Amino acid sequence: MTTHLMEDADKCDRLAIMDHGRLVAQGSPQELKDAVGADIISIKTEAPQVMAREIADTFGGKVSVVDGLIRMEQKGAHELIPRLAERFGERLRSLTLSKPSLEDVFIRYTGRGLEGKTHG
Repeated sequence: MTTHLMEDADKCDRLAIMDHGRLVAQGSPQELKDAVGADIISIKTEAPQVMAREIADTFGGKVSVVDGLIRMEQKGAHELIPRLAERFGERLRSLTLSKPSLEDVFIRYTGRGLEGKTHG
């Protein structure tokens, strides 16, 4: 089966992620999510590129903008959330913490979201 629907892919016993005809990852959905190795922080704001640079300068780590959202893979993310809220509070439209999904796996291995928008 081939699909772009991550809900369908998550039901498979084993899957492979292809990017431009190249195999970039394979395993069970849970193995692939576990390989991300961190929680995901997503931030929605009016100026994501600007805030992403400010977050990287202030807190370090890899910060990217994917499909218009600031995205961070962060161990101990629950500890960073209050600091982000305090520093950027009034500029935040949303701030979420989640466990890795298959879409996060896709982003990790391709550098872009399913919509195909690539940003650093």
